[in-house]
Amino acid sequence: MSVVYKLIGTGVTVGGTFVAKKLVTFGWKKKTGKNPPHAATDLENTWKEALLWGLLTAIVSTVIQVTAGRGTQRAIQKAEQKKAPAEAA
Repeated sequence: MSVVYKLIGTGVTVGGTFVAKKLVTFGWKKKTGKNPPHAATDLENTWKEALLWGLLTAIVSTVIQVTAGRGTQRAIQKAEQKKAPAEAA
């Protein structure tokens, strides 16, 4: 796999994570009226809030990683399929 494809995949993952973090934080504030927990040891938040935030961010992060990884692999396959007939000619 080309270094370029790896860099593109990494960029998509980082960009998606940034956008998702903003959206999840916005949704949390809208739903709870409070800022999300930023540290597990912060005593201003309840156990329930800290665990829910951790679970929510873990799920979103995993979805982004899987989606970006699979999307990148599909793009690589398509690019290689287009390149293969051109090289055969």
